[in-house]
Order: sequence, then C-alpha cells, then structure tokens
Amino acid sequence: MTKLGFKVRVESGAGAFADFSDESYKAVGAEIVNTDEALNSDLILKVRPPNANEVSSMKDEAGLISFLYPA
Repeated sequence: MTKLGFKVRVESGAGAFADFSDESYKAVGAEIVNTDEALNSDLILKVRPPNANEVSSMKDEAGLISFLYPA
C-alpha cells in the first residue's frame, strides 16, 4: 500500500501473535503508532471486531473493515 502512495499506520504490537514485529512493518514503510493514533485514521482494518471503546474513539466518518461475529 505504501508503494501506491498510501500512508500506512500500524498499531504497535499488532502483529505480535503472527510473529510480525513492529520493525518488519517499519521496513516496508509503515508508521508504528499507539492505539489512539491508529483509531484516528480514515480507514481502519481490524482482524478482530472492535470493542465499544474503540468504536467510540474512532473519528467521525472513518471506515471500518473487520471480521464481525454476530453470534
């Protein structure tokens, strides 16, 4: 995505359970940010559904792409 000109921000530690370090994201051009900074993005991609605190912290009109488990 960075090669296409997008600014990519990754929450610190986001890849830890998949063995992706913050350094590996930095190496391909991503900026490592804290949770509040990550939620202040135009488009948010999450593997797990957002919790209520995350939803309330997202900026107005932000887009969210995530796996949602209605059950």
